[in-house]
Amino acid sequence: MTSAPKAVISNERAAVSMASSVTPPSGPQSAEAIRASLEKIYRLPPMPPMALKIIETVNDPTSSAEDLAEWVELDPSVAAQIIRYAASPFYGYRGKINSVREAITRVLGFELVGHIALGIASSKAFKVDKDGPLGLKAFWQHAISCAVLAQALARKANKPDLLNPATAYLSGLMHNLGVLLIGHLFQPEFSMLNKLVRNQPGEPLHKIEKRIIGLGQAQQVIALGHGEVGAILLSNWNLPDAVVHACRHHHDEVYQGENAAYVELIQIANVLLSHQGIGDLGKSAEPLPLPAHHLPLSEADIAEVSARVVDMYEEIGELADRIAA
Repeated sequence: MTSAPKAVISNERAAVSMASSVTPPSGPQSAEAIRASLEKIYRLPPMPPMALKIIETVNDPTSSAEDLAEWVELDPSVAAQIIRYAASPFYGYRGKINSVREAITRVLGFELVGHIALGIASSKAFKVDKDGPLGLKAFWQHAISCAVLAQALARKANKPDLLNPATAYLSGLMHNLGVLLIGHLFQPEFSMLNKLVRNQPGEPLHKIEKRIIGLGQAQQVIALGHGEVGAILLSNWNLPDAVVHACRHHHDEVYQGENAAYVELIQIANVLLSHQGIGDLGKSAEPLPLPAHHLPLSEADIAEVSARVVDMYEEIGELADRIAA
């Protein structure tokens, strides 16, 4: 023992160095086996009861604005966020919004309010720290910004048969939910991941995940990527296929499968957000180019929408802080 070399056991710099230089072994299990064990061995959090009731109400063709407002108002914090959201200058309503019902009928619409409430209520299934580049505050800043951008771009495209703005919003809101699930299931590894992202701001999260060092199967699960991990949960929660695919493939630059329009929409939104230092694509010296896409959106269209949404980022940051509190 006396002749053994000294080593730093717990040091942030050492953790960064190790994770940067060591590629985790793939192990004997296939990706499908890891997915199966994630569902069976680890206890995936169930959809919170309020979120479940909201999605049931949204999917029920006989439901009214009163029905939805009744469920949303059971949680005063969710109701307050929706009322503030409806009063945002982005939606251009000049009157006063006093209730969730008014937010539904006068400004946001039934489906969009349901999706906003669903996203906020769903996040209560996870126990994750508020601070750090992957904490709840940063998560909500990214999620809401991406949702607003995706919704605005879908409206600009004006192709209801291709892109439903409310579904685009939900896809943007939920596409990074895998980050929260990793933090909920694997706290030590998530703490290391948070430090790595902080210390390697130019590196995208989905690349850092491939190098994370963990104990046992946690390492293999995280290496699947937050997109795949989140998609497993969203599928388990029976959310729409478009939302699941947007989550699973939002870092797949060559994806051409089912619901590719929503995947491309989220990819465009994330690149635009990276120009503002928001999201998990890393902070490069030069702005990232827009990804290739097949949507009926020109670069001028995208620039126009982005310029309108930029004015909301400060307000979205305040909303994110309130939701994370």
